[in-house]
Amino acid sequence: MKDAARPEPILRLYTPEALELLESEASLDGELVNAVWHCIAPLVRAADPERYRSVCQALELPGLPVNVLAQYILRESRLAMANPRRHHRRLMQ
Repeated sequence: MKDAARPEPILRLYTPEALELLESEASLDGELVNAVWHCIAPLVRAADPERYRSVCQALELPGLPVNVLAQYILRESRLAMANPRRHHRRLMQ
């Protein structure tokens, strides 16, 4: 098959069900955010350890609003899982 005949790849972000909870919940509480993080933390840690550490540090900050923390977890988790090749390249170095 020629390259011109191949369709362009479509980038799809993997979103675990736990992250979808953070998107859909209008009223978030700290327990829900922590429960979601504990569900997806192993995936984020495997995909991008630096982002995992940054979320762990954010969880330890006192006085951080829950909705800000939830948005940060969503963003960092998606970015970590969006580019798994980045982690693979780091391991090969």
